[in-house]
Amino acid sequence: MVVHNVNGYVNLLKTDNKNLDISIMFFKTLSQSSDLDIRVLGCYSKLISGEETITKICRELQITGEQIRFVKEKLERFGLLQSKNDEISDNNLNEIVIYIQNIIKQNKKSNSIGVKVPKLKKLYRNDSF
Repeated sequence: MVVHNVNGYVNLLKTDNKNLDISIMFFKTLSQSSDLDIRVLGCYSKLISGEETITKICRELQITGEQIRFVKEKLERFGLLQSKNDEISDNNLNEIVIYIQNIIKQNKKSNSIGVKVPKLKKLYRNDSF
């Protein structure tokens, strides 16, 4: 995990436009992250090519899926992971808004009949990121 921390420091210092707020936010987030948090986040990173998987982490550290879920939720609160259920929910809400706008337009015209009901996606019981 030291490699990821050092890599973050090096990349932060290499940037031409050093922003103090971004740097402070980076160090604060890093100080609140455990090695487990960083390993789980690495499983979702396309930049880190490795054989690290959630299953491998659970076996190695003898932790449950429930504990991993708490880590994922923490990473989501930090803004480091985005929930697919949140994305689906946002898309469903947008479809409903468009549907209601079409109904309002239809009522104004009062000539046309029928507005296509939007196809909404089901939210999954187990969230994925």
